[in-house]
Amino acid sequence: AWPMAFPSALAATRAAKERCPGAVCILGGNYATLNPEQAHATGAFDYVITGEAERLFPELVALIAAGDRAAVARLPGVCSRDLETGKLVRNKNVFHADMDALGAVDYDFIELDRALDHGYMRTILGPRRKLAMFATRGCEYACNFCTAPIMNGTKLRHYSVEYLTREIRRVYDRHGVRMILFMDDNATQDTGFFKALCQGIIDLGLRDLEIELYRGVRLENLDPEMLRLMKLANFRVVTIEIGRAHV
Repeated sequence: AWPMAFPSALAATRAAKERCPGAVCILGGNYATLNPEQAHATGAFDYVITGEAERLFPELVALIAAGDRAAVARLPGVCSRDLETGKLVRNKNVFHADMDALGAVDYDFIELDRALDHGYMRTILGPRRKLAMFATRGCEYACNFCTAPIMNGTKLRHYSVEYLTREIRRVYDRHGVRMILFMDDNATQDTGFFKALCQGIIDLGLRDLEIELYRGVRLENLDPEMLRLMKLANFRVVTIEIGRAHV
């Protein structure tokens, strides 16, 4: 849950517990990472997960199913109450360097086509079938207003160009997606990687595919070559955070 969605998540969890009192309820996401104490204080969640959870969550579910609460309490990224003291124990999460190994999204399982048909991400601008993606995680900057270093670490990590272009091709062919919105907090920080990604998108030859950089990129990470490649890759919208420029 994001902070603005936490009240809804809390209400849904409490409603679920009324129907299934024995269910194990887990909260993850931005709110859980920033406010684990407040989330636990509601009494609605058995476990709170901070940071990333692709590797953690399957192991967590397996240990819960096995009834091994002690092992669950030791997992990185898990916040839980100590059975003896009642204090909240917050384990530091691990940020995995090999992003490709985290696995791809199962768009059939989450019924992407149904969501798109019902207006997911639809606006009056651009193609009707849009999809959000991340190319990178983490950010080396520590802006006071931003939670990215807390959520995903201060070291930039990225998927491979091969992984990203394969996923773009997949949603283009199988789900009719005609716009990709990269939601990265600082996508162009690794300029070499991002230029390679632009070239990879160009090489796909999908002339009716539009790209947006939804969140801000730093001005000093843009140069004429970067802008040329972004233009050729059909980037339509780029949000620029005005920072220090190298002249």
